[in-house]
Amino acid sequence: DAVTAKEFLRRPEVSYQDVVAFIGPAAEDLDDKIIELIETEIKYEGYISKAMDQVAKMKRMEEKRIPA
Repeated sequence: DAVTAKEFLRRPEVSYQDVVAFIGPAAEDLDDKIIELIETEIKYEGYISKAMDQVAKMKRMEEKRIPA
């Protein structure tokens, strides 16, 4: 089955350089910091999303008024 570059990069054993091998030289021109950011966001997006959901939930709880 075919997968997108994003789905391929999400795999722990795959690096951005592995993706570039399939995409071609146009993707090689990115700065190393940008590449690191892309890899991190894609590989950890599930964890980041859960953490952001927890932050939103905590904010709602902080704003909830407790009857006196």
